Amino acid sequence: TFCAAAFGEDQADEAARILNLYCKYSGRTTAEMMDRTTYDLASGEFKQVSDEFARLEAEALCGLPITDKESALRAADALLATGLQRVCLSLGPHGVLAVEGIQLLFLPNPPLRKREKPLPTPGMTRQKTETNIENRK
Repeated sequence: TFCAAAFGEDQADEAARILNLYCKYSGRTTAEMMDRTTYDLASGEFKQVSDEFARLEAEALCGLPITDKESALRAADALLATGLQRVCLSLGPHGVLAVEGIQLLFLPNPPLRKREKPLPTPGMTRQKTETNIENRK
C-alpha cells in the first residue's frame, strides 16, 4: 500500500489513520462549505470540530493517540522532549491540559450558555465563492 511504501510497514497503519482523518477533517473546512450556518456555535459543534483537528495534529507530532487526560499527559511529555517549552492540548469537551516544564494545569471547560443575541459570524457566501472562482479563470 501507499503508506507502507512511504512510511514503512511498522508505521503504515498509523500513517493511514492520520491521512484518513486529515482528509475527513479538511473536507469540513473548505471555503465552499463555510458560512455562518455551517457549525452551531451554541451547542459547541464548532469547538468539537476544531478540537478534533487539533488533536489529530498533536497525535501526528508526538506519535501517540490522545484519548483521555493520561494519554494527553504522555503526549505532552513526548512533545516537551522535542525541545518545546510549553504544550497545551485540547481534550475536547473535557477541557485543556497545559504543561510547562514540571508544572501541570488542567482546565475544565466552563458550561456553555446560550447567548440572547447571536454573535455575527464572518464567512464566505456561495455567491462570493463562485465569483472568486470565475475571476481566477
